[in-house]
Amino acid sequence: MQMTIASRSSELTPSIREHIEQRIYAALDQHASRIEQVEVMVEDENGPRGGFDQVCRVVVSLTNGMKLRHERRGLDLYANVSLIADKVKQRVGRQLAKLRDRRKA
Repeated sequence: MQMTIASRSSELTPSIREHIEQRIYAALDQHASRIEQVEVMVEDENGPRGGFDQVCRVVVSLTNGMKLRHERRGLDLYANVSLIADKVKQRVGRQLAKLRDRRKA
């Protein structure tokens, strides 16, 4: 599983980058053999004006060519990353279970 982390609006601090790596790897580690790539994009849409604008987008590319996308928007980037990691874990697990069920039928 290869991971790419980027930011459009500002430079990523080492602590944010480490938090993203830890949370995403922990969430998707059990499915790593079925995941080709994970792309994480973080962005502060309003810049210094503040507001409900911290965005985290994740695209998970599975080995079968399917891509799962998820976005989370909120005030706290750390919380967004944690919540999106949990959601992506659920979605990848569900999708892989569907694929297994189709093969059995």
